[in-house]
Amino acid sequence: MKSKLAGKKSRILLGAALLCLSGCGNQTRATTMHLVRTEGTVGVTDQDQKDVSLMDQLGLYSGYQVGTQARSYAWIDLDDVKLTKMDADSQVEIRKTGKDLEILVNSGNLFFNVTQPLEADETMTIRTSDMMVGIRGTCGWVEVEDPDHMKIFLLEGSVSCTVTDPGSGREVTGTVNAGETGLLTAWSPEEEGSIQVEKLPYQSVPDFVMEELEESMAQEVGDRAEEESEKTRESQEAEEARLREEEELKKQEDDNRRIALVNELLAARTDGRAMYAMLADLNHDGMEDLLFFGAHTYTGRVDWGFSACLWEGGQTRLVDLTNTPNNFIDIFGSSDYKIYRERATGDIYGEYSFSMDSTVSRAFVSVDNSADFGYEYEYWTEEGLADGEVKQRQMEEEIDRRFELIEPLDFSEDVNDNGYAWSSYWNGQGNRPEEPAFSGTLDQVEQELIPEGMGGFSL
Repeated sequence: MKSKLAGKKSRILLGAALLCLSGCGNQTRATTMHLVRTEGTVGVTDQDQKDVSLMDQLGLYSGYQVGTQARSYAWIDLDDVKLTKMDADSQVEIRKTGKDLEILVNSGNLFFNVTQPLEADETMTIRTSDMMVGIRGTCGWVEVEDPDHMKIFLLEGSVSCTVTDPGSGREVTGTVNAGETGLLTAWSPEEEGSIQVEKLPYQSVPDFVMEELEESMAQEVGDRAEEESEKTRESQEAEEARLREEEELKKQEDDNRRIALVNELLAARTDGRAMYAMLADLNHDGMEDLLFFGAHTYTGRVDWGFSACLWEGGQTRLVDLTNTPNNFIDIFGSSDYKIYRERATGDIYGEYSFSMDSTVSRAFVSVDNSADFGYEYEYWTEEGLADGEVKQRQMEEEIDRRFELIEPLDFSEDVNDNGYAWSSYWNGQGNRPEEPAFSGTLDQVEQELIPEGMGGFSL
């Protein structure tokens, strides 16, 4: 299939700001190369870098340079069968010796259409300083992004490509055929030159090229571009379906994991008093676990504390977080409960605090670690009270450097005639107090942990 420049040798369209400066070169020399059409702002200089005034069928000689500005184009007839079109913002130089023709593309894009194969003693090369494409009879275009990269896009025929190391003369060669793109990279101190061949993306054929294709080839390019678009759409739809399936599967796995965690915890908490729960990765495996706050019965008394229900390898494991590193809290229980995140690691800690007479203690417990803070002071003297205030401030600063508060559980013991109600009850000095109020309700726990439509649980 042959293609040609549409409107070849048609009337010249002069741009609004044509460069009209001195000299047209030596017009006595024979030339077959002409600037046959321009659109927008186009400039020409001769081999001496002097500006050449534009005219109808302007002859171009070896060493001439042609440049286009924004929204400007230039059509160059190299002879009756070698036709080119310069894209906007492009710079080329024509070099010719006998039957050897070179088009040096300094920047921008150049469309070419050689409608008949070259004679055996003819050459036509499109190149940058170190990269060149040998043309014999073909149709396509080149893009020069920068001095080290050139792309060749082929619609018809085939071309040979060469990348040369200017220092050693070593070369990399390759062939690009119709329907392919060649990516040429120049040699550099860091890496060798290369030629990579890929499939031509018909969807990306630029408008300045499409305008020059004869009807049959334009139709073929359009059909292939449409085919590519359809394949791209089908691929995107398949990928979207795969992602939806993965999301649905992950949601089902998350739902099943949460139900398993809650069921494990309910089986262990037979007394049924649960006040608060949160989901978090407590053992660093990337999966949600359950941090739970509820009633505990140990050493003959009732108290409250944290538990961790871990998801490990598809199984649940319950970890009691009530064993603090502080004897006072273990013996007397805590008067305050909070949840913290360790700043450096992201670990979740439950905090127990205790204060009695001259002793202040705060214990932090996670799945696999614990930390103890506290101090003693002489509260019965002014100096002791002042010392206690200093120690209190230092302890708070140390805790704040290491931890950030996520949520306080707002628990405080009721006080009766015998002192703290629960302490009195534990020591046989009073009736069992009412259950304390916490920031999380059973309804909130159920709504958080059991997805809608999957059933709930009751405690």
